[in-house]
This record gives sequence, structure tokens and C-alpha cells, in this order.
Amino acid sequence: ADGTCHGTSDGADIVANSIKDAVTLVQRPLQVEKPVQSLKYLCVLDLETTCEDYSRSGRHLSPQEIIELPTLIIDTTTGEIIAEPFHMFVKPTLHPVLTEFCKDLTGISQEEVDASGSAMDAFAANAEWLRSLGLDPELRQGPPWAFVTVGDFDLRRCVFEDPNVETEKLPAGYRQWVNTKQTFMQFYGLRKRPRHLREMVSALALDGNKSNGSEGGSTWHHGNSSGNTSQTPPPAILASSSLPSESSKCAGLIDTRELARVIKCLVEDGCVFEITSRSLTQPR
Repeated sequence: ADGTCHGTSDGADIVANSIKDAVTLVQRPLQVEKPVQSLKYLCVLDLETTCEDYSRSGRHLSPQEIIELPTLIIDTTTGEIIAEPFHMFVKPTLHPVLTEFCKDLTGISQEEVDASGSAMDAFAANAEWLRSLGLDPELRQGPPWAFVTVGDFDLRRCVFEDPNVETEKLPAGYRQWVNTKQTFMQFYGLRKRPRHLREMVSALALDGNKSNGSEGGSTWHHGNSSGNTSQTPPPAILASSSLPSESSKCAGLIDTRELARVIKCLVEDGCVFEITSRSLTQPR
């Protein structure tokens, strides 16, 4: 399912860093000829699920259930976020009580999931949010777009293994995506994929410039595919999204902002984004 990113970073030398974990630093090109993008927009997604500390319990929580669904939209021409992020918590059903490990890891409280709707409610609201921005979740019309994730886990496993998700009802847009780790490796000419998001952040030397909603590609700009600079998602969508504050500790929302910073660097360096992955599992 993995594909190829048809972009190159001419003159982007790769320099090995001697710090622990041997994070590879990439030297970004000084001059870039802006390429033509086949995808006009990227929808950054990072799901959080129920989990258990295997090192302590000796077991994995199975099945894992989605408890947070955040997304944001990036214009591939500029690398900028163009609308206020979507965010919803989700109430798990098989393991309704979050473990202490899960709460500590994700920053999500028991009260937040208890007060939330189902996974399908969240996906339906997310699809409506996409439509409000002029993007078709079924990919039949409008500007070309795709989800972009850190790797393949979110849309290849989380969605299809969660018993609360009726996969046959999900729009086509949720069945293909851009794997950033794959894209990052191919574009910068690395020998292997980055292991996780933090490694890509470190490789771009973004560690000292944390995402805080006001710099590093984390601000959002009003706009949509038609060029209307005043449109925002309808009030009903924003109200149902339960968008946390910029200081939120929710892991999924934080990671979408961090991934957006990585994508902005790729855009600025001349990467052309292509679909890398598709769902292998047939809808139930």
C-alpha cells in the first residue's frame, strides 16, 4: 500500500547527529522551485485510543477504542493551516473506564469521554466539517484532498479494529491517506523511515520552537477552496467539536499541530504529496 512521494530535495545533505538515538538531521534546501501539487489540501489526523501499560500489566488492551478525533486542514500551496481545527472526544463502550496510564498518556479525562458521543457521531461530524470547508468526504467532487497521518496505524488499524466504527458507512476519503513517515523518508533520501513523529520534529531541528498556536505553522488562516476569506465552519459544527484551548494537553490535538509543522517544512522544501496508503481491510 505504500507508494512514492514524487519530490526531491536537491542539495539536501543528510547529517548524522551523535546524540542519543542517533537522530538524523536533514539540511533543508536554500532554494526551492515550488512544484505543482496534485492534492490541494491535506487533512491532518491523529487518533487516540484506549490503552494499557504493557510493561506493568503484562497485557495489551484489546480491542483498542478511539477516544479522540482531531483534524486540521493544510493548504499544500503554502503549508498553512486554513481553518480552525476539528476536535471531538469519543466515548468507548467495551472498556468505558480509562486506565490511569491512558489518562496520563493522552491527557484525556474520564469526564471528557463520559460526556461524549459515539465514534460514528464523531466521524459523521468530521465529515460534515470537511463539507463545510468545501471538501467532499466521498472524493467525488471539489478540490483534491487527502488525510495525512504520521504512519499507517490510524486509518489502517485504529478505524478498522475499533468495534464501535461501522466501517462500511465511512466515506471513501477515510480509506486512503498520506503516510508522513514514508513521505519524509523518500523526500529527504533517508535509509529508513523515522520511527515516530518526534523523530521527524528533531530531524528538522524544530525541537526548540514548540507549537503554541502562534508560530511554527500552527496558526490558522480563514479561508476555503473558493477563496472566500471569511468562511469558518458553521457554529453548530464548532459547538459540537468541543475544541480545547491552545494549552490543551490532549495528545491527539497536540500531535496534529506538531505534524502540521513537519508538513509545512516539507511544503516549503518542495515536496509533492501523493497518496501512499489505502485500507487493506474490507468494511465489515
